[in-house]
Amino acid sequence: MQTKKFLIIDDHRLFMEGMRHLLGKLDNVQVDLAESVTVALHKLEAGIQYDLLLLDISIPELDGFTLLQSLTERDMVVPVVMISASFDIDDVRKSIQLGALGFIHKNSTGQDMLASIKAVLSGKTVIPPEFHDQLDIVQSRHGARPQLVPVANQCLGARQIAVLRLMADGLSNQQIATVLAITEATVKYHIGILFKELGVRSRTACIKQARLQSLLE
Repeated sequence: MQTKKFLIIDDHRLFMEGMRHLLGKLDNVQVDLAESVTVALHKLEAGIQYDLLLLDISIPELDGFTLLQSLTERDMVVPVVMISASFDIDDVRKSIQLGALGFIHKNSTGQDMLASIKAVLSGKTVIPPEFHDQLDIVQSRHGARPQLVPVANQCLGARQIAVLRLMADGLSNQQIATVLAITEATVKYHIGILFKELGVRSRTACIKQARLQSLLE
């Protein structure tokens, strides 16, 4: 039987150790841990092929949503499940829209967590039962990744829009460079294009003008 590889990404060591113990109940598994998005990206860039990433939303510096965005930008096809303490339906919706195959509450029982993880591994999308009537989610397949939405300003390319969206999320130039796997100088180049095309001189004005032009929708 082929070994299934999991990567748990969370900044709480005790929780990760508990999840590793729980996943050990499955047959023939390997569980790796990463305490930050940066560490997780290093593992993925090293070529390790994971069957599933278990990702917390609330991680310092670069959060779980940022990692999902980064996977898309890097064309990395990796099944991801968000595991979070959040009960906010918008977090669930955003997770699925960004390509996650499921959302599991941290306060779920171990049995429920394992059942949800098995469901995702079989190709299903899982969300908390209380949101079933509020979200219309199409069943996802492994390998399906969200695409960038076409933008109204045809002078801006997909890379500039990606930088713009991360700027709007409050990321620094260095953090954007990490997410997009480019240099900080390249980030500054794209920001320069954004400033020129939108006729602005600051990040705040850039984001404001982008919202007016519906570039962040």
